[in-house]
Amino acid sequence: MLLFNIKLTFAKLFITFLRSLPRRQFFAFCDFLGPFIKRRRSKDAEVAKLQLKLIFPEKLNNEINSIVSANFSHLSKAFYEGLNLEQLTKLKPQFLEATSAAEQPFEYVKFEGDITIFNKYLNSDAPCVILSGHIGCFELIAACAAKFKQNHTQRRLFAIGRNPNHDILDSLLKDIRFNYGVETIWRNDPKAITKLLKTIKEKNWLAVLIDQDTELENFWVDFFGIPAAYPVTLLRYAVKHSIPLLSAFIVRESDLTHTIHVTPIDYNTESKDENSMIGSILSAYSAKLEKLIRKHPDQWPWWHRRWRRQIEDKKKKSSERYIAWLTKKLQKKSLKQIF
Repeated sequence: MLLFNIKLTFAKLFITFLRSLPRRQFFAFCDFLGPFIKRRRSKDAEVAKLQLKLIFPEKLNNEINSIVSANFSHLSKAFYEGLNLEQLTKLKPQFLEATSAAEQPFEYVKFEGDITIFNKYLNSDAPCVILSGHIGCFELIAACAAKFKQNHTQRRLFAIGRNPNHDILDSLLKDIRFNYGVETIWRNDPKAITKLLKTIKEKNWLAVLIDQDTELENFWVDFFGIPAAYPVTLLRYAVKHSIPLLSAFIVRESDLTHTIHVTPIDYNTESKDENSMIGSILSAYSAKLEKLIRKHPDQWPWWHRRWRRQIEDKKKKSSERYIAWLTKKLQKKSLKQIF
């Protein structure tokens, strides 16, 4: 315990140091750091390149390599931004508090999409589930949502996630989220389902990243034309109780500006076919995420083995088997183009 506390203290001191660094200079350093990380994480870089080639066959090798390097640079930038959420959620001078997304109250973050529906949900006392993904600085979405006056007076905001593999990171992440008004339900918590149900019954908001497969119940929907696994436990509960759903994704437009794209996800609450509703929800979610990834390919984690679990073989492939699977799939695609 003593050793843990010592490590945690040093980690907090290091974070304080990182927060003190000028943003533009740190981002310039991240651009230099990307190619270095790519070389150090050679297997992850290989997965990223193969997946990018599969999805963007029109791109040349030098373009693919540039995206992979920029991808690792983005990871460093997003980490730095996650440490500076208080600054990024700064309100414009004319606002004392955030009450409406339509007013665009934030200095560095703007909202696009169906903002009217988003405001309607903000001003109601109903629960809501926000579906997001690992694009842009996704921690910033929750930080902005927690900043709205309604979230402080009428409801709480919870994020569902997987515990980091390192105890120090676990403790730091809890502190960071708590400081900007978000509580976390960890998926591997034995009481996770109970906490989740209680959260919704109390009419709180839940935010969850679903663009990676999990060891929970999964549902397969095409992602860039290839079946991908999505966790559906929360979706089944939302559909059963007709809880409103929103997709919300964030992208970095420049080193100092971000855009949150908000879209309500409609589903037929009268339908008796639950799987059909879930398929429709995930298809709408996936289509929106795909569109943003095509525009900002460097801001989504291509090193994640997104398709390593398939319908016909629901076990996750090892990295070696997955690389071989991607290579074979690329070869088949090339042959189809030739003939």
